[in-house]
Amino acid sequence: MSDNGQIWEIKSRVVFSHIEIYKFFQNETQSPILFKFSDLEKLQESKESILENEKLNIFQYVVQNSSNSNTELSEEELLQILVEI
Repeated sequence: MSDNGQIWEIKSRVVFSHIEIYKFFQNETQSPILFKFSDLEKLQESKESILENEKLNIFQYVVQNSSNSNTELSEEELLQILVEI
């Protein structure tokens, strides 16, 4: 729960189509994302960035507000929630 009373729920892990190897966790639901790149260099840069983040245990998730409010969290509030998980 955030400081402003919002309840946020992790729905699934984002899985990118151009990454072949992932570290998966038990009972983790995945949401595949398909990207199209204009050239191989941009594809490689994206791949390296994602894999470097995962080496640092930084993963991307689909997060949904499960409280009855439409208020959005600031980026700082959302990062704090994800760090606490």
